Amino acid sequence: MLKRSAGLLIDWHGHFIASMIACSGAKTSEEVRRATLTIKILSYGTLVCLLMTVIRFRGGGGLDVWVSGFGAFSFFSLLTILFLFGRYSAVADLSIALVLALIMLMAFSDGGLLSRVLTWLPALPLMASFIGVRVRAMSACILGVMGLLGLLAAHSFGLIENRMPGEPLVGRMIAGIAAMFFVSAIAQAYESARQDAELSIIAATTRAEQLAQLKSDFLANMSHEIRSPLNAMLGMLRLLKRSELDQLQAERTQLAYSNAQSLLALLNDILDLSKMDAGKIQLEHVVFDLNCMLGELGEALSVAAEEKGLELILDFTSVSHSMIKSDSTRIKQIFTNLITNAIKFTEQGEIVVCISIEPCDGSCVSGLAGSRGIDRDSFFILRGEVKDSGIGISSVNQASLFEVFTQADSSITRTHGGSGLGLAICKKICNAMQGDINVTSSEGQGSRFYFDVVVARAADVPSQDAFLAPNLTGLKILIVDDNQRSADVLAKQLSLWGADVDTELGATSGLSVFRAHLKTPFAIILIDFEMPDIDGVTMVRLFREQFPDSQCKLFLMTLKSSALNMQKLPALGVDAQISKPITLAGLQRVFNV
Repeated sequence: MLKRSAGLLIDWHGHFIASMIACSGAKTSEEVRRATLTIKILSYGTLVCLLMTVIRFRGGGGLDVWVSGFGAFSFFSLLTILFLFGRYSAVADLSIALVLALIMLMAFSDGGLLSRVLTWLPALPLMASFIGVRVRAMSACILGVMGLLGLLAAHSFGLIENRMPGEPLVGRMIAGIAAMFFVSAIAQAYESARQDAELSIIAATTRAEQLAQLKSDFLANMSHEIRSPLNAMLGMLRLLKRSELDQLQAERTQLAYSNAQSLLALLNDILDLSKMDAGKIQLEHVVFDLNCMLGELGEALSVAAEEKGLELILDFTSVSHSMIKSDSTRIKQIFTNLITNAIKFTEQGEIVVCISIEPCDGSCVSGLAGSRGIDRDSFFILRGEVKDSGIGISSVNQASLFEVFTQADSSITRTHGGSGLGLAICKKICNAMQGDINVTSSEGQGSRFYFDVVVARAADVPSQDAFLAPNLTGLKILIVDDNQRSADVLAKQLSLWGADVDTELGATSGLSVFRAHLKTPFAIILIDFEMPDIDGVTMVRLFREQFPDSQCKLFLMTLKSSALNMQKLPALGVDAQISKPITLAGLQRVFNV
């Protein structure tokens, strides 16, 4: 019977504490721990004060009874406030102040500084440390010292006298034992609350991991199931586009094909993001030629830029080591997202892509797994930058730009499309490769996205550029282009190969400069085909007419989508043709002839 009663009492106690915690408003594990301790201290304090009130009432009453009764009423009132209104943090701080006030009042009625009640005073900083939110251990110590000084003043003025001079030692011993048990109970309650909090965190973490795994598996399965028929649809649409269609049918087929491609890209982005969130992103470590890979990417994306009348400029002049060891697919994915976005949000002007390789300091090596003993000279920082002259991004929207399903403005989604996943994926890839990505922009003035990732050096593997780099030492070259940035990038690359390069904006000034240098003539002139005043073909014709005996070679720089008939170029007096955007492979092809 006694065991059953004890069990019922323990069950009721646990249920009472749980219901009070639910009313406290605590949410995090730390808040739950503090609320649990506060509720237990108030509950135990109420019982102790009630017991002391009964004992002192039977012993004759007096001021002690009123003090104990006030303590029981105050503790119970705080419990009621906690139950009705929550606000455990304010109740916890009030509990510490109330305990200090009760200790001082009991000491005042029980001998002041000679009272055995003061043996409970060391429990106050412990309470403040465990449950206090604003009133912590040091604050409790200061308050306790102030209370003791108040008791000292009361002694000095004769307001207090020891009412039990005959048994101070026994009384102090009993009070000390009670205080130790009280502190022990607080410590035990703290440890129990801490363990409960840890168990709740572990359970929540396990549940979150299970949900993440389920989400990842679901997306992987659904992606596979959707992509299979979607790829079949794309294949059929490709075949349909090649068949004989009238204009309306061709437009509808192209619309269906482009939307199917967008859907496939969205599926791939969602699957990528799911893998990254689940920590399953696998980075490859293969040796590849950075210049070659990005040159091919620039050529592939240039068609979309040309359709909008934009010029895509590739600047590889700061790439000191073209052969690197890293995940070429992920690096290509970052550049593809950034360049595609730049094309999408730019209506006129240019898009400049800059790549550089820089030495890696100790901070970038320290983030690599197993970094101890790694030679920092075997690693580089790859920095990429994509600048456009598009619509720009406001400072308010830049903070959330790299979050999932976020775009700079809701109207952009309707005008330009997109899911808002590309930049979030770029951010996660950069972080996985020990780097980061950022943006600087202002509305109406374009954007600049820049990132860095850590790559390894491909030891003893010469790049393709090292074999094919032409020797242009001492060769005088003139570049005629209406885009100064494009001309400067090309001039810098040719200068690295030893050429003496001049640049001019426009055909008229280009012809004038050539005429001024007849004594030390240029060996090669690179002419942009699309210039506003005089186009490239017209300049070639004027040059051949004005300088019929010149041995200078004329290279024409044209867009891939140009309607110019390349087979007629030799008859027009053009010695070679280079496609824009200018790549190292394109330059090597014409200069190594």
